[in-house]
Amino acid sequence: MTDEVHSAEPPAGPAPRPTARDFRLIASGRISELFDRGRRARDGRAMLVGLPSELPWPRLAVAVGKRHGKAVRRNRVKRLAREAFRAVRDQLPGGWDLVLVPAVRDDHTVAGLAESLLRLARRVCGPERRP
Repeated sequence: MTDEVHSAEPPAGPAPRPTARDFRLIASGRISELFDRGRRARDGRAMLVGLPSELPWPRLAVAVGKRHGKAVRRNRVKRLAREAFRAVRDQLPGGWDLVLVPAVRDDHTVAGLAESLLRLARRVCGPERRP
């Protein structure tokens, strides 16, 4: 019989790919920290707040206030914002936690929010802005 020694290190190989849930920012403490200390940029469609994180991929939270209307309308805006994030997340810089706050408008589209998200992320996460 041989004694096998088990290593505490994971097996070598490519890092596990993040799942869809890994891209969502849901910790209320972290979201509060983003609003308190985060870098901000806004355009006519949305405001983006961001802070660097330890993860190699971006994470997003969507904040939609009651000024947008009743729950059905707020949920629609959140769905559009999450879909816009999914469409462009490979183009966003890794290592950032972001909160997207869509403006109160009637004409939000996935394409419009995706365009805003990319433009605002360049301003918030740009190389000259990273601590």
